[in-house]
Amino acid sequence: MTSMKPTEVLEREHQFITQVTECMALLAEDLGKGQEVSTAIFADMLEFLHTFADECHHGKEESSLFRMLDKKGLPAKECPLGALRMEHDQARSLVGKLTNVSARYAKDGSEREALRTTLLQLVELYRGHILKENDLLFPMTNKALSTQEQETLSQQFEQMDSRMGTDVSNEFEELAAKLQHEVMHE
Repeated sequence: MTSMKPTEVLEREHQFITQVTECMALLAEDLGKGQEVSTAIFADMLEFLHTFADECHHGKEESSLFRMLDKKGLPAKECPLGALRMEHDQARSLVGKLTNVSARYAKDGSEREALRTTLLQLVELYRGHILKENDLLFPMTNKALSTQEQETLSQQFEQMDSRMGTDVSNEFEELAAKLQHEVMHE
């Protein structure tokens, strides 16, 4: 069992996502200056976004946290849960677009501007989304959920992590650090 509250687990995951979004911002800046960027970075970045940010992190929020808050009376389709779900969908759409444009950029150097703008759109979306969750949703969650409900949520998070792999958080923490190192030293 973890000693962290479920919201602390999610905030920690936000730190890794922020690390990767800052890499995206730097790559977008380089592309805007006409510099070439290593296409190998995008495979790791997309793995991080698909598996960690969406499947692991958003999965915990959607399948466990949001459902529990809905049962506590927070309307699923209204603010903040409805807006956050919509942003998860927007992120999935943008990651799909990033997959396509980065593949074309890797193939023949085309789609430079589409790649740059998609990276910037993801950066903007994630920055605002994380701010809403950290500053609005998580404090609300900590007030709304009892100690027992938080323990149940922690157990659900641990089960999700174990289904994904024994050490999913550490693996993706290392991947975020690797991406940051590669982007900073490019």
